[in-house]
Amino acid sequence: MKKLVLIICSLATLSSCSKNIDPENEQPTYLLASSTQNSTGGGWVSNNYVVNYEYNTNNQLFRSITSSKNKSTSDESNGLSTTTYSYNEDGFVTSAKSDMNSGGKDTRDISTTNIQYTYQKGRLSQEVSNNTYERTTFATGKKEISTYQTTTSYTYDSKGSLTQILQESVSSSSGTSKSTTFLSGGKITKKVYQSGNGPEMEYDTYSNGLIVQNKYGTSTNFYKYDAADHLIKTERWESGKQYSYTEQTFDSQKATYLANPTSFFKGWPKYVNSNGNYSNNVLNTRIVYIQPNGSESSADHNYTNNYQFNEKGFPAKKTYSGKWNGTNYSGEEIYTYIDLSAKK
Repeated sequence: MKKLVLIICSLATLSSCSKNIDPENEQPTYLLASSTQNSTGGGWVSNNYVVNYEYNTNNQLFRSITSSKNKSTSDESNGLSTTTYSYNEDGFVTSAKSDMNSGGKDTRDISTTNIQYTYQKGRLSQEVSNNTYERTTFATGKKEISTYQTTTSYTYDSKGSLTQILQESVSSSSGTSKSTTFLSGGKITKKVYQSGNGPEMEYDTYSNGLIVQNKYGTSTNFYKYDAADHLIKTERWESGKQYSYTEQTFDSQKATYLANPTSFFKGWPKYVNSNGNYSNNVLNTRIVYIQPNGSESSADHNYTNNYQFNEKGFPAKKTYSGKWNGTNYSGEEIYTYIDLSAKK
């Protein structure tokens, strides 16, 4: 189920991308063509992910194809996800369709998502997403089918700046929900959630567009950033006691995020990413657990990334190694790009 959630979320992310600038008229010159990831350890025998991006004659993202192969000591699974985009004559993306098929020895997951986009005055005003998910359990032959519909509406002020995002969802398994995000100057100031006819709840606290606290039930997370807005520390507390924290360090080089083709969709709103600046690369990640006696342990989750950059200053290769889930963890990622400036 975890892979399904990741794939569905990846499509959802396409419809809510955010950056630290407002490049509504920005034209891409360098775009991702592919990424390949191979890793071993961390609780797995092997993992392989390949993403290929295909472009039409107008250099617009036409299709992305993601394939995966994951092997553990007790199971082996394979997945394939394809997302296809359609555009109108003015260059606005009008629809996206994602088909996903993933399975291992016990279950098979099939998911189809269709999204329709509408615009007003050259800006994205609404997107309607319909998803059908089906899981088959081989041992019993049982099929579980769920449906989801999400409508996201965007509101702008007289100057064209995004001021509100309203997301309304209907799920066959969990009913209705709603979230309203308020923005000022391209930065999130407040987000309110509502489940069914229940009261409106505010779980997140923001400062300068960045989330600094999330509280749900007895759990509280605190987020800290450096001067460049990189998320460098996440503290996790339970019932008033800290039980872990995650630390990250960054370089000052370009990240593949800056070549993501969905960041350049015409008319889509851009605003500060509430989770920080991802324009640079993560160098080290470690998770530290607080023991009952107050001592700290980070031996089980600690790994380092190393990068090789191409002539444009983008990552061409990333290698990583360390510990994850208490076991040795290592791998590499290879990136290729298309240079649109060379075509001119």
